[in-house]
Formats: sequence, structure tokens, C-alpha cells
Amino acid sequence: MKRLGASLVVAFTFAALLMGGYSQAAPATKVDYPTRSVTVIVPYTAGGGTSVAAEMLTTVMAKVLNTPVQIQYRPGGGTQIGATELARSKPDGYTVGYAGVPTTTLSYLDPERKAIYTRKSFRQIATHFTLPHVLAVRADSPYKTVKDLLDAAKAKPEVIKFASNGFMSGTHVGGLRFEKAGGVKFAFVHFDGDAPTINAILGGHVDVTSLSVAAILSHVKTGAIRPLGILDNVENPFMPGVKTLASQGFNVTSGTIMGLCAPAGTPTDVVTILANAVKTAQTDPGLQQKMNALGFTMIYVSLDDYEKIWADVEAQTIPILEEIRKQK
Repeated sequence: MKRLGASLVVAFTFAALLMGGYSQAAPATKVDYPTRSVTVIVPYTAGGGTSVAAEMLTTVMAKVLNTPVQIQYRPGGGTQIGATELARSKPDGYTVGYAGVPTTTLSYLDPERKAIYTRKSFRQIATHFTLPHVLAVRADSPYKTVKDLLDAAKAKPEVIKFASNGFMSGTHVGGLRFEKAGGVKFAFVHFDGDAPTINAILGGHVDVTSLSVAAILSHVKTGAIRPLGILDNVENPFMPGVKTLASQGFNVTSGTIMGLCAPAGTPTDVVTILANAVKTAQTDPGLQQKMNALGFTMIYVSLDDYEKIWADVEAQTIPILEEIRKQK
């Protein structure tokens, strides 16, 4: 298995998930939970890819749990604001939240960000979906190919504006890797979440971005955004005909594994109930249809095996963290 090099470790984790390298079952349990509504912290702005997916999953989970499941949006700081609130929440199962690797991992591994949490501050519940990123521009952009973009960036170092959905987010790191692979320098502009990043692209305020398939799929379908390449090892079924960057000569992958977590100390029985609720929700035909329509790949890994995914990403991120920080 290839080590990180010029690509993100997330790619290997995707492969491990899809090849069944992790368990996909949570044991049954009996406990008096839940007895009231559950709050889910989403560390992004409303309207973005993760936010939409969270709304769809929690709607079904509410039926499974037979209790209201409400979302609280806590964007900012490259998900650090939401993660901080989650880490500080009472560990009783009534406040859980979305977290993704590598974004959450990067937030606490970078000492300059002074995060109050680490991986051990959370109890991993279950994964929800995986998403590769897509290099994309506005439809009327003069950059019709990856080569066009790189030629312009070489001619004008640190002038081409590259939008990410958060400083040291997965999209930012993927952009840095692409920058290095292409031998160019972009001017990075960071936003809090997918929605403002997309608005910046559509408004012509930035030149290029690297967001998830789900985040930009609807805009690709309407012709408002042009994808230049998939940052994955294989083409994406939701964007047929869009070549991978690897096939265009750039060994760069970038993506996200997103799931639900609880504060550390949340009782295992409660976490198991939540994990089983995610698993049951993912079998709902209506949810599957909606997720597919939006370009999400659902996958279920729970409890300790989900924590192992974080540990794997963390272990392979640490050696390259200083390199990433130098590329601010």
C-alpha cells in the first residue's frame, strides 16, 4: 500500500472501507435511551454538502429512534468551532455531532490552532458517507482543462485564487497537494463551509476550488460549474466522463470520510444504539435514493473500527503536518 507522498491518506482509507477492512456491525443493546430529543452539531453552514446529508440522515434517524433529532449548525474555524462545542458537551448521548477525517484530525494535530480536543475527546459512533473531491471552475472560466489552469498559475504565481471550505480542511490540503504536483503557487482563499465556497466560485470572486462531488454535483448538472478532474484513483459514477487527476498525470487524491461522534465518556450502550440507528437509517430506500441523487456514497463502519480509521489517518498525517503548515 502506497504511503502518502503527494496524495492524501484518505484514499487508502476509502479502499480499506470498500474492501471490507473494517467491521460493519454494532452489537444489540438495551438501555432506556433516548427519552428526549437528540441534538446533532454540524460544523458547517447550512446548504453545503455535509449539511444536506446530515438533514436527510437525521430525518430518518428520528423515526428509527422514535424521538426528535434536531440539527444545530456551528460553522467556523475549519470545523473547529463545532468540534470544540461537541467535545465540551455533556456525554449523555443527547448531543452528538458530525466530524470528518482528515479535517477534524488536522484541526487538533496543528499546534497553532490550539484545539482543546484530540481524537480521544470523542467516541466514534458510525460513518455516514465518503466523498472524493473535484477540481472545478465556473462554467465560463477561461480554464477548460487542468493544463490551462496550471499554465495560467505558472505565468502568474500566487494570483490564481483557489477557494477551500476551510483552512487546513481536506479541500485545502488537497489543493496544496495539487499545487505541489503541478509546480505552481495559488492564492488560497478560505471559507467556512461548502455553500460560501460555491457562492464565491459562482460569483466569480475566486478562480478554482476543490470540493466534494456532492457539494458541486447539482451545479455541474445545470452547467454552472465545470469539473476539471476527480481527485481520486478511480472515476466517479456520479460524474461520468470526468477524468481523474491521476489519469491526467497528477498523482493527487483528496476526499473526506464523514460520520457521527459523541463526547468521550458517552456510555457504550448509548453509542451502540446510535450506531445501530445510523445503520438502520442507511437501509431506508428513500434515503438511499436521495443520497445517490446528490452524489453521496454511503458506507457504514461503527464504534471501535471507526475509531481505527481516525487513528490510521492521524498516524499518517503527523509526518507531513509541518510540510503542510509551511505552505500556508
